[in-house]
Amino acid sequence: MEFSKLISKGNLFLAWKRIKAGDNSEYKKYFRNIYYAYEVSIDKNISHLHEILKGGAYSPQYPTRIFMPKPSGLQRPITLLQIEDQIVLQAIANLYINKLHRRRKKLQEKSIFSNIFDNDTESEFVIKKWKYSYPKFKDEVYRLFESNYKWVAKFDLSAFYDTISHELLLRILNPTKEYESRTEILKWLNTWSSVAKSSAIGHGIPQGPIASNILADLFMLPVDEILSEKYSYLRYVDDIRILGESEKEVRKAIIELEILCRNRGLIPQGNKYSIFLAKNKEQALGALPSISESIDEINVFTKKEKIVKYFYQSVSENKKEVVDKTRFKYILFRGVADSKILSIVLKLMPKYPEHIDAISAYLRLYTKSKRIFKACLENLGNTPYGYVAGEMWHLLSIFATIDEKRNLLRTAIASLKIENDFNYRWGLLHFIVSCDHAGLGNYSNFLIYQKDPLHQALLAYYVPKRYYNSSKLIKYIFKRNSFEAMIVFADYLSSSDVELSKIVTDLSKLPVQVVNTFQSFGIIPSSDTTADPIGIVLSERYKVKKYSNWKSVFGKEYSHAMYFLKTADSNYHSGRTHWLQHQNSFNQILFYVFQEYLQNNSLPGIVRLNGGDGKLLAFGNLVQKDNQFDKNYPKVSIAFRNCNDRRNKLPASHPYEIKGGQRTSHLRKGEQEGIRKELSVAYSKIIEFFESMSNGV
Repeated sequence: MEFSKLISKGNLFLAWKRIKAGDNSEYKKYFRNIYYAYEVSIDKNISHLHEILKGGAYSPQYPTRIFMPKPSGLQRPITLLQIEDQIVLQAIANLYINKLHRRRKKLQEKSIFSNIFDNDTESEFVIKKWKYSYPKFKDEVYRLFESNYKWVAKFDLSAFYDTISHELLLRILNPTKEYESRTEILKWLNTWSSVAKSSAIGHGIPQGPIASNILADLFMLPVDEILSEKYSYLRYVDDIRILGESEKEVRKAIIELEILCRNRGLIPQGNKYSIFLAKNKEQALGALPSISESIDEINVFTKKEKIVKYFYQSVSENKKEVVDKTRFKYILFRGVADSKILSIVLKLMPKYPEHIDAISAYLRLYTKSKRIFKACLENLGNTPYGYVAGEMWHLLSIFATIDEKRNLLRTAIASLKIENDFNYRWGLLHFIVSCDHAGLGNYSNFLIYQKDPLHQALLAYYVPKRYYNSSKLIKYIFKRNSFEAMIVFADYLSSSDVELSKIVTDLSKLPVQVVNTFQSFGIIPSSDTTADPIGIVLSERYKVKKYSNWKSVFGKEYSHAMYFLKTADSNYHSGRTHWLQHQNSFNQILFYVFQEYLQNNSLPGIVRLNGGDGKLLAFGNLVQKDNQFDKNYPKVSIAFRNCNDRRNKLPASHPYEIKGGQRTSHLRKGEQEGIRKELSVAYSKIIEFFESMSNGV
């Protein structure tokens, strides 16, 4: 392995893009705010990461381990890596893809059906979604069955990710033991597979990151190559099917498979091993974990009546069992407020802890509900899972009244002192800080005493603003070695009047990533004082003339506007919905400063910004058709209006459209491009206006 390729800026940038593009939402929910802040200064941050890797100063961090309930009653370990460790792990996976994709391509969609590589191995979307690969797996099982291969062996591996040997994994990439970077990568893998120095064990990869899915799949490649030459061998991650014309044939294959796996340190799962004569092709297929093609007919534009119908198809006739878990989760994540569905979900909640993320997402559709509060409180008292208990505290922070929070507060604080589960503590801290918001006391200070800085990063957005003025909490966070929580605060510091000098007395002691982010947000001066970041982003994304006087246009609102624009731009490809929300906020600030200029100079296009109560009017009303602004600046008005209207139809804004009541939907790629083109025209018109004013035209 060439270390220079591994740590190259190009490979690190590609790694970052693949992390953002990954569909592992259950994992990314812990890092979303950190990703957004890190992305704002991504060029500088990647350059810094490259330099410390090149100079041998990079040091991986021990991860945080969480445990999610599984249908079996056991738990699935998920490893939360520090953000730059995620990038380095993905950079390693990138090299495996580049070297092994041709070798693996011979087996893809023939024997291997999970984590299928796209033909473009440089794409950020290099892994095809399971909706593409699983039907291929199903079709191949059906084809073999109909070709008289009716004897079926099912084989599964126990703790697959945890038993992957680091030495053997590296040997797949480079068969010789002596090669550059081997020692370094072994050290990194040992750290990421452990939770403390004393527990480093030489095997296991962190479950959760997309990179680990790739590495785990490629770890099986030597086994795949041997078995696929001799037998009708099919694999989807660690779930294996072997089909044959006789029982002897499949038994022989299974024996060879077991030996190959044990030689690689992998452990067969006895209770999931079976050999049988399939009566039909459906029996031959069986069920793979979390896989079902039944959701293909559902899309974001389906009407409420159909969504309700699909939900009822996911549960048994008596509504006491989930019979199609993929459909059940899919419907709940997309959410339709319905009192009958709510009753069923609340009854199923204690019985299906493995679906708690989907259930929790569904319950968040409601704002006030005694039924939900009561069900969460009851489930909290009965669940043995820390992960579920944490989700219950998250929900209680939403649904509990002030009096109910006051009554539960002592219990929450007492639990925080004894519970070690990460998710449990996150939920408890969320609830305790919500009590601060409710006026029950300065309980956000409990964040000071958390050993895991990720807790502080996750709740930074929720800390009441009064803590920003030289509070003990904020000062403590800025003294820690971890930069994640610090960069999350950039959002709020950039839009407030808080002086950073009151929080940090010596800027030279801030981590480089924090300095990079704060400079991008305008919180601290950049070394390049002549650059206009807003002008650069607008020029590159919207292909408008590079205008370098935006600081004069925005005045004191410059940093605030820059935050929204940079956050929007960083999510243009990886999070279209998030892009639109922040781009619309940038437009709103730009509209206000434009209006201020028009008013100060008594120019046409002025509209009233405030209603009779003195409050700002809704942005949509300010750019409505046929008002004075629209008549004088129609290209600007229509672009801002269409952007704002589409923003109001996002699920993150409202569950249903304000006008018409249609179900809201996520922004599609084609829609995004249409909005971008309209905004390009609008920004060009605004630049023309301010240039003409400065030239005295």
